[in-house]
Amino acid sequence: MFKNQFKIAIRNLLKNKIYTIINITGLAIGMASSILIFLFVLDELSYDRYHKNAERIYRIVEESQAYGKLISLPQMQAPMGPALVATFPEVENAVRLFPVRSTVLVRYGEKSFNEEGLLYADSTIFDIFTFPILSGDPGAALRDPNTVVITRKMAKKIFGHESPIGEQLTIGKDETYTVTNVVEDVPQNSHFTFNFLLPLVNVSKITGDPLNSWFRMSAYFTYLLLADGASARQIEEKLPDFIVRNLGEEYARRSHFFLQPLTSIHLHSHLDSELAPNSDIRYVYLFSAIAFLILLIACINFMNLATARTATREREVGMRKALGAHRGQLFRQFFGESLLMTCLGFLLAIALVELILPTFNTLVNKSLTLGSNTLSHFWLGLLTIVLFVSIVAGGYPAAYLSRFQPVNILKGGSTFGVKSSGTVKFRQILVNVQFTVSIALIIATLIIFKQLEFIQNKNLGFHKEQVVVIHLLESVEGKHNVIKNALLQHPNVLQVAMSSTVPGKKPMQAVVEVEGFSQNLFMNSIAVDYDFIKTLGIELVAGRDFSREIATDAEEAFIVNEAAVRKFGWKSPVGKKIKWINKQGKVIGVVRDFHYMSLHEKIEPLVLHIWPGFFPYLLVRVSTVNLSGTLEFLKSKLQEILPHVPITYSFLDEDFARLYTAEQRLAKIFSYFSILAIFISCLGLFGLAAYAAERRTKEIG
Repeated sequence: MFKNQFKIAIRNLLKNKIYTIINITGLAIGMASSILIFLFVLDELSYDRYHKNAERIYRIVEESQAYGKLISLPQMQAPMGPALVATFPEVENAVRLFPVRSTVLVRYGEKSFNEEGLLYADSTIFDIFTFPILSGDPGAALRDPNTVVITRKMAKKIFGHESPIGEQLTIGKDETYTVTNVVEDVPQNSHFTFNFLLPLVNVSKITGDPLNSWFRMSAYFTYLLLADGASARQIEEKLPDFIVRNLGEEYARRSHFFLQPLTSIHLHSHLDSELAPNSDIRYVYLFSAIAFLILLIACINFMNLATARTATREREVGMRKALGAHRGQLFRQFFGESLLMTCLGFLLAIALVELILPTFNTLVNKSLTLGSNTLSHFWLGLLTIVLFVSIVAGGYPAAYLSRFQPVNILKGGSTFGVKSSGTVKFRQILVNVQFTVSIALIIATLIIFKQLEFIQNKNLGFHKEQVVVIHLLESVEGKHNVIKNALLQHPNVLQVAMSSTVPGKKPMQAVVEVEGFSQNLFMNSIAVDYDFIKTLGIELVAGRDFSREIATDAEEAFIVNEAAVRKFGWKSPVGKKIKWINKQGKVIGVVRDFHYMSLHEKIEPLVLHIWPGFFPYLLVRVSTVNLSGTLEFLKSKLQEILPHVPITYSFLDEDFARLYTAEQRLAKIFSYFSILAIFISCLGLFGLAAYAAERRTKEIG
């Protein structure tokens, strides 16, 4: 029976080649699109689940009302983790992480490298997280202050094929560390990463704060491993009393602490300070909806063509029923044909996915492969896609065809043919649904591109073009003038400035006291030199710029933006007093608001001040004439002055454009899938038109 039905199905597919090709192509493109998005969604949902104890790992988060704003931070006081382990039996272990967010200078012998991913951590990191140790004594990892653990990638880059164990690296300002272990590279589906692990005890050298002090900076990302059977709620209920005992009633009154599951951080956490930018669950929902809609369009194609061709199979149905076939047998026959076509489309879809996957990976910035996720989830998902297409695309036509009345058909009547008004109307509705979905995707794409156009053309309040950004990894204290004078020798170097950060990067925050404002505030600040405002073309709206001619400017002068003036309610800001950490002085000028962070962030109050000891960034405005020669000059001059520092550069406008990579990626994804949706819809429309023309051949002549 099955063999006979299979032969009939093959015969029908080969008999109607053009419609078979249209159906299989439409289904293949629809399923390929869905599989690509399914791989993306699976990867997003897999973040941090590779850790052996992922379901028992939590991060502690603090929400507090302080200095005029609600702050949500995943960073704790240094003693928090060890104290929780000592106090609560529900907490089995804890680890503290302290990231270095900028690139650092790493030296091995005569080799120098600019590297990112420096992370200070407790040795318990290997007890809580699953980072396999490839070489070295596991018991020695992060136990000694002068040791370092590196990843496989760094070991290969720095040491080549030699064993790094026991070798010494100089990291940062002449600090020497012995390599004790090599660990596997951190998987891509991790909410944080690292290339170098240093013992946490060394953080005190950076902050100057002891690790046993509760009343110092909250800077440590603290993760807890809960005991088997313990719940986060149990600990959260006890936290208020714990905070009162260690930080006092006032602190406990204005702060709320809770535990955040490790596996929810990547898609659900957008706190004020994260180890790395996270994704958003809304992208998962959005891309899943796109996959469903494209698959639906492909299924509608199949249904339209199948129901349109009923007239050619009416006599077959009539004869079969007259010979004793019941509706169930006919349903299985027609559904089997649909299932066969779906399976052929699926095989073609897999081939398309393999072909397109490298391009798709570039688009979404991932390294997806077929079967790279949890295999059970992967194959279950693919099976679901095949069943969905088979049931939706094949179920209705099979039910539709199998209910024909043999008496009417054998008498020559066309019960459900192409001329049936009800059938035609239903097909028209399905075609309208197809193009409505396609047009909706196009409109969404246009909206996203309009947003990108707005971002690209928005006046940022400064001139970002032709500005070279150089991150200096070595202290340049005492060399500022030497560097600037050397670079300004070139006729194509127009201006040079130094600063603690550059537009587009998050500035330093500190508690600021201001005259005429009752509350102390957290305020963004940028340490700049005398030429920062001129180099970036920032407009002064009141007062004056910093001046080398006025000696007190370096110690006592501040410049604020318009947002700060509005926040403080100043009518005459020039001359107002400000205290920034240990520096006291007066406002000498006001700059027009400029976007010193991305357009995702509103412009917050900002203070600029001179701080010569902290100028890691060099901003060089250059002419467009002989740009490559100018860049070579900059590198060679800086190499002369800073011989041990690898010199790398970027352009400020390109750095700013990279802030909107997510939007650019979203726009491309929408545009590609919109084109596919339109193509599938047009493919179905072509099939219907071709069939209608075939049916009316005699009429046309």
